[in-house]
Amino acid sequence: MAGFREDFYVRLGRDYHENTENSFLYGYVKSKRESNLRIRMKEEYYCLVDTAASRKRYVRFLVKALLSDKTLSDSFDRIHSLPELLDSISFYEEKTDGSERPGESGKSELETEWETERLELENEREALKHAEGDLCGDRLRLLDKYMDNSKVSESDISVDADIDMLRRISSELLDSFEFDGEKKNPYVELMSSYLDFYYGIISKAGYVSRLLEFWAGNSKYIPDKKSLAYFTEFGKQTFGDDVFAGCGRAALRLARLRQLGEENYEKFNIEADRFFEAEFLDKLTENLQRDILTVDVHTLLYDAGFSNVGRPRKKDKSMDIMDAYFRYVGDNPFSGGTGYVEIPGGYTTWDEYYNACDNVRDRLNSDKRASVYQNVFMPMWIDNDTGGGIFLIGKRQFAENADVRLASNCEFGVVYFYGTDGGSAFEFSAFQEGSFDENVFPGMSEAVSWFRNYDYKADSMEEYRRYNGDAPAGCPEVFLKYFKGYDNVKADVADISGEVTGNSALYGDVDESDIRATLEAFDREQEEKERKKRLRMIFQSPKIK
Repeated sequence: MAGFREDFYVRLGRDYHENTENSFLYGYVKSKRESNLRIRMKEEYYCLVDTAASRKRYVRFLVKALLSDKTLSDSFDRIHSLPELLDSISFYEEKTDGSERPGESGKSELETEWETERLELENEREALKHAEGDLCGDRLRLLDKYMDNSKVSESDISVDADIDMLRRISSELLDSFEFDGEKKNPYVELMSSYLDFYYGIISKAGYVSRLLEFWAGNSKYIPDKKSLAYFTEFGKQTFGDDVFAGCGRAALRLARLRQLGEENYEKFNIEADRFFEAEFLDKLTENLQRDILTVDVHTLLYDAGFSNVGRPRKKDKSMDIMDAYFRYVGDNPFSGGTGYVEIPGGYTTWDEYYNACDNVRDRLNSDKRASVYQNVFMPMWIDNDTGGGIFLIGKRQFAENADVRLASNCEFGVVYFYGTDGGSAFEFSAFQEGSFDENVFPGMSEAVSWFRNYDYKADSMEEYRRYNGDAPAGCPEVFLKYFKGYDNVKADVADISGEVTGNSALYGDVDESDIRATLEAFDREQEEKERKKRLRMIFQSPKIK
């Protein structure tokens, strides 16, 4: 296990060295920092508006937060507005798009199950209505269970709360509590202040003051010379050319500026709002964010034992990171599959399995007179989405399927579905481009890597959709991608617009910014897929010595 752990960390380090901000380790550390409840609550709270859909979303977020954060879950009796919020919870019937429920037009196999779920939800709702005297924790858990069950069963009865109560409890939580994992966390301190600035809660001057306070307690993150010069120029223009006399070091100059800001509050605010540009503060924050995360990544590796000492400084977090990696890529770190796949043959790594694939190919090619091996057709690695993959293919198998001439008995080739015309349900796309004899894959590892990077999937999925037509009613979501009309962008936009307007119209009453935000989210999702793809390639590489 120790060897596996070391190899895993070396691969993580290699990925970080080559991709930096696009690496898994950087993203892992960033996600851990951004999971802090103060950051999440501000993002949700500042987007809260007085509509049924927004209030419903925020109630769901707030209940989950109260139950999951250790600090808050131990402090229900100290949250003064919590009982009032729970008393203000109400239920309302959501508008539907007119589609019929099971059993409304004739009998259905789903009718009994749906009615049972409906009855259970009604019982849970009645229990909530009569829980005024119960402990807040018990009431929250009842509410949490009801919301989860109503979402799964697509109930028409949803949850609502008074907007003023939601704002009151949020302000109390943000002002009076330090959330789990927040203490001495420079990333949370910085981003909490930046969110206040970004959403217009504080002015540019207010954010500059927060930055000066941040640097007073985190001197290692003092900005670069160019940014520092900007603050120096502001100080001189506002308080005189000799304002920094005797302040040689950057930290001293920033401390002096902070002191002057406190002593000349009104003048500082007026001049700072004039002098600083929002774009400069955005870029400065982005650089500070990167600096903090870079230090955190290096600290993580050092604490794990990857330093000159070579022994962990703190409790080993390898399995936490490994679990996060599995969730991130949906894969075994050495896997060539699109989902988690057990390595065939009991091998401990995919490298070992690939070596076995190379071995069988070499044995079949060792005797060119063994013509029986020229008919080989053997699956070696399969992609779960398309059914295509890497096959060991004999030279005779290409006679009618591809213009391929091999000197050996068999070689690794790519097979993927491309159409059923002419009675053939699959098609070869073998080897690499160019002269096939000269450009056959050197080994199984290279074949898998080529397959993963080749733009085969779009063509394959298009063929599936062309032949399968429209999806049947009630088709499980996992299979919709194989049917005609599947479109991620439109599906995502329709989901959001349906939640806001009660129907599936793409526009209607939906704000244009909502649609733009959805499309931007889809672009980010595609970038994330490419990032995962690059990371898999690093983990598929030969074992690092």
